[in-house]
Amino acid sequence: MFSSLKIREFRIFWISMFLSLIGSWIQSMAQSWLVFNLTHSAFLMGLVGFLSYLPITLFSLAAGVFVDRVAKRNLLIGTQLTFMILAFILAIFVQNKVIQVWQIIVIAFLSGLVLSFDAPARQAMVVELVGKEHLLNAIALNSAVFNSARIIGPALAGILIALIGMAGCFYVNALSYLPVVLALILIKPKPAVVQTKNNTFSQNIKETFGLIRNNPFVLFLLGVVGLVSTFGVSYTILMPIFAQEILKSGAMGLAVLMS
Repeated sequence: MFSSLKIREFRIFWISMFLSLIGSWIQSMAQSWLVFNLTHSAFLMGLVGFLSYLPITLFSLAAGVFVDRVAKRNLLIGTQLTFMILAFILAIFVQNKVIQVWQIIVIAFLSGLVLSFDAPARQAMVVELVGKEHLLNAIALNSAVFNSARIIGPALAGILIALIGMAGCFYVNALSYLPVVLALILIKPKPAVVQTKNNTFSQNIKETFGLIRNNPFVLFLLGVVGLVSTFGVSYTILMPIFAQEILKSGAMGLAVLMS
């Protein structure tokens, strides 16, 4: 069950990503609560959520092509440091009580833009750390970490909002990126062998669409993910309204609902 964790590089990377994902969910919760407290507007909460994921929709395909052409570890160090800086900026704005909705929107959009490069790089990095032999096990453990963080992060966020406030939550998330950066410095991935044809960006993207079009199974999987992401997961954006205005349960209630 844990065979891929025997590999030192993956074990370090896996543990650090677990801590970082918990921090990300803490920030996501605190950010939703912050937007709700500032605006009490379902539309603006939806807008922040929409702009958080818009760059992923627009740029992920091109980002994937880019990731194949660069050193993934160096790219991940850059994306993680950028996430950290954005979280610190948000924390400072909230702490000094100068935060405005437009600032949250800008930070959310920039975070989504960085994530569109970070996510494919992280997924591709797993191959370089464990190789093909342990790849399925590593993917399963990554999935377990992600879903565990979705439970633990919101629960911690409710407690932290009560104890140290929303600014404190953003500081916690900023600091959670440090273990990842340190892990990336310590590990030595073995770059996967990629068969390249010296294609241009546009040629690579054209090949990708051709693969999707000619493979019904891949097309089906993408369709399922698209439907669930668009019409299923979006309920989380409105959860603060349910917690406060319908259930009258505050931040702790929001944490329980999200967990």
